[in-house]
Amino acid sequence: CTTELSYCKNLQQIVKYCMPMAQFQKVFKPEQYAQIFGNIQDVFSVNTNLLGKLYAAVAAWDDATTLVGDVLLNSINTFSPYSGYLAEYSSA
Repeated sequence: CTTELSYCKNLQQIVKYCMPMAQFQKVFKPEQYAQIFGNIQDVFSVNTNLLGKLYAAVAAWDDATTLVGDVLLNSINTFSPYSGYLAEYSSA
């Protein structure tokens, strides 16, 4: 969970501080802003939800029945925001 927590904290910093500051100070043209930040808020939401599910799995851990892979498999349908994020990644 520590890697996912770190990733979520980094995304939170971008969403909470970097995006508003860049928009307020007009650091980028609107199309540049959209290209750089894209749907990062959706990605943040996906990963925050995943982190909650991972913590729940760890809290109820049972060596005989708990599988982290099940958390990922049950969450796979929520990862669709990554397609847009990855499509713009190389140009951002």
